[in-house]
Amino acid sequence: MNIINSASISQFDKPVAILLWGAPNTGKSRFAATAPKPLFFDWDDKLSYLAEFGVDGISYGMGASDWDKFDKDFKDLCKDCKYETIVIDSMTPAIEACGKWMLRKYGKAEHDQHTYSRRSDVIKEMMYRLAREIPEINIIVICHSLEKYEKDGTLRSLMPALPGTSAERIASYFPEIYQSEIKAIKPNALPSIVLRTSQHRTRIRGSKDGIKDVEDPTWEKFLAARAVALSNAETKRLAILKERGEPSV
Repeated sequence: MNIINSASISQFDKPVAILLWGAPNTGKSRFAATAPKPLFFDWDDKLSYLAEFGVDGISYGMGASDWDKFDKDFKDLCKDCKYETIVIDSMTPAIEACGKWMLRKYGKAEHDQHTYSRRSDVIKEMMYRLAREIPEINIIVICHSLEKYEKDGTLRSLMPALPGTSAERIASYFPEIYQSEIKAIKPNALPSIVLRTSQHRTRIRGSKDGIKDVEDPTWEKFLAARAVALSNAETKRLAILKERGEPSV
């Protein structure tokens, strides 16, 4: 059994860049608000809700001009950042606003031909800029869930609600992807939010197992579960190297 204390957690706690997705009212924003010194780029009109957590936020609508404002705010942040965590909540409407901005910039014909790849490239550059200019910051990108059904109406799959080919492309920028959902409950029991490694991608820095379910997640609970997963992955890696007679570098 791996015993994870606060010193062990500190080995893994920063920086953390995750994509968190799930259905509405599954605690995504509430969880992100428990991260250290967060700034919310709010695309879901949640500032009044977030106010109860005492976090800072900037709100946007769904127009092309909103993407202009977001781009400026984002660049200003990279020049002078007093926060420890950046939260984009949520990426789903942000990408739609980006699409309208691109339509205005490139025109309809070229926009229709390259819309998905260019939108995902814009997000890619944004993530890289954060990592390059503020390497010590945590990044939490939240997005809605997309339900896909069979012809008979049964639920086939859930996945992050990112348009077109953007889903896989944007997901590839995040080494860790998590899903927030309502845990199945017993009769007469209160519902519980659970955070778990997403089925959409089940790797976390080399660990194929991911984290164990985190009930009623907070940032500290998440970091503790994450530290266990990373520690287990490192233990397995060292055991494999020892078995092969290779140096544990």
